[in-house]
Amino acid sequence: MKKRIVIAGPRVHNVGYRPFLLQYAQVHGFTHFFAINNSYNGEQEVLITISETEEKISSFISYISSNKPDFAEVTEIRSEEYTGDVVPIGTFLQDLQFEQLCKGIPAILRIEEAQHEMISLQKTMLTKQDQMLHKQDQMIEKQDQIIHIQQDTVDEIKGFRKDSTNYLETEFSDIKKKLQAIENALSREGIRV
Repeated sequence: MKKRIVIAGPRVHNVGYRPFLLQYAQVHGFTHFFAINNSYNGEQEVLITISETEEKISSFISYISSNKPDFAEVTEIRSEEYTGDVVPIGTFLQDLQFEQLCKGIPAILRIEEAQHEMISLQKTMLTKQDQMLHKQDQMIEKQDQIIHIQQDTVDEIKGFRKDSTNYLETEFSDIKKKLQAIENALSREGIRV
Protein backbone atom coordinates (compact mmCIF):
# COMPACT_ATOMS: atom_id res chain seq x y z
CA MET A 1 0.00 0.00 0.00
CA LYS A 2 1.27 3.50 -0.85
CA LYS A 3 0.24 6.77 0.80
CA ARG A 4 1.14 10.39 0.57
CA ILE A 5 0.81 12.18 3.91
CA VAL A 6 0.93 15.97 4.34
CA ILE A 7 1.73 17.59 7.67
CA ALA A 8 0.91 21.30 7.41
CA GLY A 9 1.19 24.22 9.78
CA PRO A 10 2.85 27.56 10.52
CA ARG A 11 5.94 25.84 11.88
CA VAL A 12 6.85 22.41 10.58
CA HIS A 13 10.21 23.34 8.97
CA ASN A 14 13.49 23.63 10.90
CA VAL A 15 12.07 21.95 14.01
CA GLY A 16 13.52 18.47 13.39
CA TYR A 17 10.32 17.05 11.92
CA ARG A 18 11.92 14.79 9.28
CA PRO A 19 14.47 13.23 11.68
CA PHE A 20 11.55 12.75 14.10
CA LEU A 21 9.57 10.91 11.40
CA LEU A 22 12.61 8.92 10.23
CA GLN A 23 13.26 7.68 13.75
CA TYR A 24 9.74 6.24 13.95
CA ALA A 25 10.09 4.68 10.49
CA GLN A 26 13.41 3.02 11.34
CA VAL A 27 12.26 1.73 14.72
CA HIS A 28 9.18 0.19 13.09
CA GLY A 29 11.06 -1.46 10.22
CA PHE A 30 9.83 0.66 7.31
CA THR A 31 11.54 -0.20 4.03
CA HIS A 32 10.26 2.57 1.70
CA PHE A 33 9.89 6.03 3.19
CA PHE A 34 10.62 9.59 2.10
CA ALA A 35 9.88 13.06 3.55
CA ILE A 36 10.59 16.50 2.14
CA ASN A 37 9.87 20.08 3.21
CA ASN A 38 7.54 22.04 0.97
CA SER A 39 5.59 25.32 1.01
CA TYR A 40 2.05 25.62 -0.30
CA ASN A 41 -0.09 28.79 -0.22
CA GLY A 42 2.32 30.40 2.25
CA GLU A 43 2.08 27.48 4.69
CA GLN A 44 4.86 25.08 5.57
CA GLU A 45 4.39 21.41 4.78
CA VAL A 46 6.22 18.15 5.28
CA LEU A 47 5.35 15.79 2.41
CA ILE A 48 5.76 12.10 3.20
CA THR A 49 5.56 9.22 0.75
CA ILE A 50 5.39 5.75 2.20
CA SER A 51 5.04 2.22 0.89
CA GLU A 52 4.27 -0.26 3.67
CA THR A 53 1.53 -2.53 4.90
CA GLU A 54 -1.83 -0.95 5.67
CA GLU A 55 -1.34 -1.73 9.37
CA LYS A 56 2.07 0.02 9.50
CA ILE A 57 0.72 3.06 7.67
CA SER A 58 -2.32 3.28 9.99
CA SER A 59 -0.09 3.04 13.07
CA PHE A 60 2.20 5.72 11.60
CA ILE A 61 -0.70 8.11 10.90
CA SER A 62 -2.07 7.50 14.39
CA TYR A 63 1.35 8.22 15.89
CA ILE A 64 1.97 11.47 13.99
CA SER A 65 -1.57 12.64 14.76
CA SER A 66 -0.78 12.69 18.47
CA ASN A 67 3.00 13.30 18.49
CA LYS A 68 5.23 16.00 17.03
CA PRO A 69 8.62 17.62 17.66
CA ASP A 70 8.66 20.04 20.61
CA PHE A 71 8.66 23.29 18.63
CA ALA A 72 6.40 22.22 15.77
CA GLU A 73 3.04 23.92 15.17
CA VAL A 74 0.69 21.72 13.14
CA THR A 75 -2.73 22.71 11.84
CA GLU A 76 -3.50 19.73 9.62
CA ILE A 77 -2.47 16.18 8.80
CA ARG A 78 -4.04 14.60 5.72
CA SER A 79 -3.35 11.47 3.71
CA GLU A 80 -4.20 10.34 0.22
CA GLU A 81 -3.53 7.46 -2.11
CA TYR A 82 -0.19 7.62 -3.93
CA THR A 83 0.81 5.90 -7.14
CA GLY A 84 4.36 7.09 -7.67
CA ASP A 85 7.62 5.46 -6.64
CA VAL A 86 8.78 5.55 -3.02
CA VAL A 87 12.53 5.39 -2.46
CA PRO A 88 14.09 2.92 -0.03
CA ILE A 89 14.42 4.35 3.47
CA GLY A 90 18.24 4.13 3.19
CA THR A 91 18.16 6.59 0.29
CA PHE A 92 16.07 9.02 2.35
CA LEU A 93 18.46 8.60 5.27
CA GLN A 94 21.44 9.47 3.05
CA ASP A 95 19.62 12.45 1.50
CA LEU A 96 18.61 13.75 4.92
CA GLN A 97 22.13 13.34 6.32
CA PHE A 98 23.57 15.20 3.34
CA GLU A 99 21.01 17.99 3.69
CA GLN A 100 21.70 18.31 7.42
CA LEU A 101 25.43 18.39 6.71
CA CYS A 102 24.88 21.18 4.16
CA LYS A 103 22.90 23.13 6.80
CA GLY A 104 25.50 22.40 9.45
CA ILE A 105 28.57 23.66 7.59
CA PRO A 106 27.41 27.30 7.40
CA ALA A 107 26.33 27.09 11.06
CA ILE A 108 29.78 25.79 12.03
CA LEU A 109 31.40 28.58 10.00
CA ARG A 110 29.20 31.17 11.75
CA ILE A 111 30.17 29.69 15.10
CA GLU A 112 33.85 29.86 14.12
CA GLU A 113 33.44 33.48 13.01
CA ALA A 114 31.65 34.31 16.26
CA GLN A 115 34.49 32.65 18.19
CA HIS A 116 37.03 34.81 16.35
CA GLU A 117 34.99 37.90 17.23
CA MET A 118 34.80 36.77 20.86
CA ILE A 119 38.56 36.19 20.96
CA SER A 120 39.11 39.66 19.50
CA LEU A 121 36.78 41.16 22.12
CA GLN A 122 38.55 39.22 24.86
CA LYS A 123 41.91 40.55 23.67
CA THR A 124 40.48 44.08 23.74
CA MET A 125 39.14 43.47 27.23
CA LEU A 126 42.50 42.13 28.39
CA THR A 127 44.21 45.22 26.99
CA LYS A 128 41.75 47.44 28.84
CA GLN A 129 42.23 45.40 32.02
CA ASP A 130 46.01 45.81 31.67
CA GLN A 131 45.49 49.56 31.29
CA MET A 132 43.25 49.59 34.36
CA LEU A 133 45.82 47.63 36.35
CA HIS A 134 48.50 50.11 35.28
CA LYS A 135 46.25 52.99 36.41
CA GLN A 136 45.59 51.19 39.70
CA ASP A 137 49.34 50.74 40.19
CA GLN A 138 49.78 54.46 39.58
CA MET A 139 47.00 55.25 42.08
CA ILE A 140 48.59 52.96 44.68
CA GLU A 141 51.93 54.69 44.10
CA LYS A 142 50.25 58.09 44.58
CA GLN A 143 48.52 56.82 47.73
CA ASP A 144 51.87 55.62 49.06
CA GLN A 145 53.30 59.10 48.37
CA ILE A 146 50.35 60.73 50.13
CA ILE A 147 50.74 58.41 53.11
CA HIS A 148 54.45 59.27 53.26
CA ILE A 149 53.63 63.02 53.09
CA GLN A 150 50.95 62.58 55.76
CA GLN A 151 53.42 60.78 58.01
CA ASP A 152 55.98 63.57 57.48
CA THR A 153 53.26 66.12 58.31
CA VAL A 154 52.28 64.23 61.46
CA ASP A 155 55.95 64.03 62.50
CA GLU A 156 56.37 67.79 61.89
CA ILE A 157 53.25 68.59 63.92
CA LYS A 158 54.47 66.39 66.76
CA GLY A 159 57.87 68.13 66.65
CA PHE A 160 56.18 71.55 66.53
CA ARG A 161 54.01 70.67 69.52
CA LYS A 162 57.02 69.49 71.44
CA ASP A 163 59.01 72.62 70.54
CA SER A 164 55.97 74.85 71.27
CA THR A 165 55.39 73.20 74.60
CA ASN A 166 59.00 73.76 75.66
CA TYR A 167 58.96 77.34 74.39
CA LEU A 168 55.61 78.16 76.02
CA GLU A 169 56.64 76.55 79.32
CA THR A 170 59.78 78.70 79.33
CA GLU A 171 57.82 81.84 78.39
CA PHE A 172 55.11 81.19 81.00
CA SER A 173 57.77 80.53 83.58
CA ASP A 174 59.44 83.86 82.72
CA ILE A 175 56.05 85.67 82.80
CA LYS A 176 55.29 84.11 86.19
CA LYS A 177 58.62 85.24 87.52
CA LYS A 178 58.08 88.76 86.18
CA LEU A 179 54.54 88.91 87.59
CA GLN A 180 55.83 87.67 90.93
CA ALA A 181 58.52 90.36 90.84
CA ILE A 182 55.90 93.03 90.01
CA GLU A 183 53.63 91.75 92.75
CA ASN A 184 56.51 91.81 95.24
CA ALA A 185 57.45 95.35 94.16
CA LEU A 186 53.87 96.53 94.51
CA SER A 187 53.61 94.85 97.85
CA ARG A 188 56.72 96.64 99.07
CA GLU A 189 55.12 99.87 98.03
CA GLY A 190 52.03 98.96 100.01
CA ILE A 191 49.83 98.08 97.04
CA ARG A 192 47.96 94.91 97.33
CA VAL A 193 47.05 92.91 94.31
